[in-house]
Amino acid sequence: MQEYGLRKYVPRKSKTCIICGKHFITNQYQKKYCSKKCKRKANTKTQNAKREKRGFDPLISNHFPKEIDVDFHHIHFNLPFVIPIPKDLHQQKNGNVESHFRIANEWVEFYYDINVNDLLEVC
Repeated sequence: MQEYGLRKYVPRKSKTCIICGKHFITNQYQKKYCSKKCKRKANTKTQNAKREKRGFDPLISNHFPKEIDVDFHHIHFNLPFVIPIPKDLHQQKNGNVESHFRIANEWVEFYYDINVNDLLEVC
């Protein structure tokens, strides 16, 4: 590597995208993806792996009609227990994790008449 003035000269390298296998040329050492699309796909894979690691044990079966999209809400972020609630309610932008759990648990209490805090004490 040569230095010219204050900036370091970084040679352009040919790399292979770890998602799609396409070859691309870059001057960045840490770059692993050929495009933002591949980077998003990698992030999605990472998020899904974290979800699988956490576990998925439904406490209640889905009773909503097929017209309603359903998403499963973890009653606590460290526990594998989930309860189905409508997707549009579950994926609201609530700000932070604490407010998400508070609001979603209120909906669980409304739909199922289950106090999540009492349930967590038993677990």
